[in-house]
Amino acid sequence: MLAVYIHELPDWPNFQWDYNALVVKLANVRFKQGKLIGEMKSIGFSLQLEAVVQTITQDVVKSSEIEGQILNPDHVRSSVAQHMGVDNGGLPPAGIPMAWLKCFWTQLVTITTN
Repeated sequence: MLAVYIHELPDWPNFQWDYNALVVKLANVRFKQGKLIGEMKSIGFSLQLEAVVQTITQDVVKSSEIEGQILNPDHVRSSVAQHMGVDNGGLPPAGIPMAWLKCFWTQLVTITTN
């Protein structure tokens, strides 16, 4: 089954939801997020950084997919790693514009920390 993106829904952008059902799911996600943060703090810095690189890579690839732009995950990972000063696994720089990546990075940090 193909994924349905939120902007493809018939009532986009007029949303209706059941607050009581949503708040339970959000609480569960926040709990799991707290556990994950705790576990991340217990592993070494290099593993934390690698996890961040992988997460950002996946977010960039999926967000671009929503906009109709298909990116090579290896190229995105290389650009993210280069931007963060992390080993890029021997991949050549991908040429993804740093300004675009920095904008995405800023949005991601803002969303995940608020």
